Amino acid sequence: MMIVYIYCDYKKNEIKRDDLINLCFQDLKKRLNIDINMPKILKNENGKPYFDKTSELGNMNFSISHTNNLWCMVIGSQKLGIDIQYIKKKEKSIVNHNKIIKKFFGKEEQDFLKGKNEDDFIKLWTLKEAYGKYLGIGIDKGLLRKKFKKEFLENLWENKFSVEKDKNIFTRDISDDFEGLLLEKSCIYDEKFYATLCMEYEEKIEFVNLF
Repeated sequence: MMIVYIYCDYKKNEIKRDDLINLCFQDLKKRLNIDINMPKILKNENGKPYFDKTSELGNMNFSISHTNNLWCMVIGSQKLGIDIQYIKKKEKSIVNHNKIIKKFFGKEEQDFLKGKNEDDFIKLWTLKEAYGKYLGIGIDKGLLRKKFKKEFLENLWENKFSVEKDKNIFTRDISDDFEGLLLEKSCIYDEKFYATLCMEYEEKIEFVNLF
């Protein structure tokens, strides 16, 4: 089971993150048909949050991300990591990101971005951030550690779904899933963004809109 919870008025309503996590937890309790208190949320040495392993949800993993007014939390029984990023409509060139690209991106990634625009840079950035969360080793370490091959990136861009054969890690661009859900629920959200989810194996994902 894997569930992606979405809330699209995060900054607008100034709702606290812990309140949103509790809403997700209450929904999860109903789905699992269990009656327990909210488990403690702890952090590993690199700052990755996780449920107290002694609780009934100790075998569940989660990852949180937010951008502008959009907040999301993915919960599942497998290893996972999610990231969402807002794309500024006025930005078309990646020139402003050259310092970041040189510091965090490998040669094949830099070659892949040549001639591409802001959308492509943000899309690759979400992939690297999501992978860092998947590894649970912190953003900086995750970004520096993983360099994606050009062939892998081209496949992901074309199919919106790809797998790294050497590590068996599935990566999905789930931006369209988000937009479809938000439109279906008549949620006012006209900003453009990308969302990437990394996971150990392919699994059906359910999207839930909070409120």
